[in-house]
Amino acid sequence: MFLFFIFYFKTTASTRKKPRQLISSSSLQIDILTVVFRYVKYIYIIILTIGVIGNCLNILIFTNLKLFRRNKCAFYLKMESIFNIAALIYTFIEHITQYPDGHDLADYSLIWCKIKVILDQMLQIILYSIICFAAFDQILSISH
Repeated sequence: MFLFFIFYFKTTASTRKKPRQLISSSSLQIDILTVVFRYVKYIYIIILTIGVIGNCLNILIFTNLKLFRRNKCAFYLKMESIFNIAALIYTFIEHITQYPDGHDLADYSLIWCKIKVILDQMLQIILYSIICFAAFDQILSISH
């Protein structure tokens, strides 16, 4: 992608008539948006697969090893991994349902608009709460 921008600026610099003429910002914005929309779905697929594999490995390690079975912090990390998988899948679905012209499914469906807001905030609050509960549990277990 970086090479695309270098090539774009070199070709536009060689076709300029005046030395101080700048590229119009609207054409540059359109070019950047087309590149972003073209590759963003592939990046989300890569992030989803790596994230789901990593979180599944966390769940397997924290449930199968005897060292972590009775550990309270392992419970919080398992729950965090489960909700991380849910957040990754939700984010993937949210970005896949966007149309190439920039419209979202929430523009056409009232139900998806409401579910989208609720799920987004709920998953964020649960993930942050689990991290806070794990830290608070560690403080209580150390201070006794």
